[in-house]
Amino acid sequence: GKTAGFRGGGTVRAERHPIQAAIVSGRITRGAYGRLVAQNRHVHEAMERGFEMASGSEPRLATMFVPHHRRLANYDADLAVLGVADAHRAPLPAAHAATAWIGSLASSAPIALLGVLYVIEGSTNGGQFLSRVLGKAFAVEKNAGLSSLDPHGGHTRERWGAFRVALDGLTLSASERELIIAAARETFDRIGAVMSDVAAASEII
Repeated sequence: GKTAGFRGGGTVRAERHPIQAAIVSGRITRGAYGRLVAQNRHVHEAMERGFEMASGSEPRLATMFVPHHRRLANYDADLAVLGVADAHRAPLPAAHAATAWIGSLASSAPIALLGVLYVIEGSTNGGQFLSRVLGKAFAVEKNAGLSSLDPHGGHTRERWGAFRVALDGLTLSASERELIIAAARETFDRIGAVMSDVAAASEII
């Protein structure tokens, strides 16, 4: 489909990151994971704000961004369960830079926000597996503290499929498609940078 080119080199870098490896193996501490949730919340908030800002003038964004893409309540619930202190919730440099970048996209190339959403929504597929791993590692029940990782539960495959179909059905110029693909690749890189900040703050690297 048209979305086939969205997975770029950044995908591999993000998936091979030491933080990701620590999550997959269940070795990440609650403290480090809580910091990661806090940083990811900043990125997600910037994406939501970007769609809100740009959807009025770009109807294609309004049709693509639906209520279940809003996830701030999930992040806030997770941060509360994980007991993340206020001091560990402030944006680290990579998250701060990512939010500024997403804001600039909303102003200068709003259609590119679909690349950001593509990556963030796509991550929910692996998030289902990771939430099961961390649920066992943290000894929690019913996704407690992990709802931002697996926000859709049993609806994940259906919602991801619907998103892909809707994206493939959009009328996009070649240049717009390139903007979306470039934004998706940069989102992977920026997520990797966020992980690096958390790893350094948590002494994982």
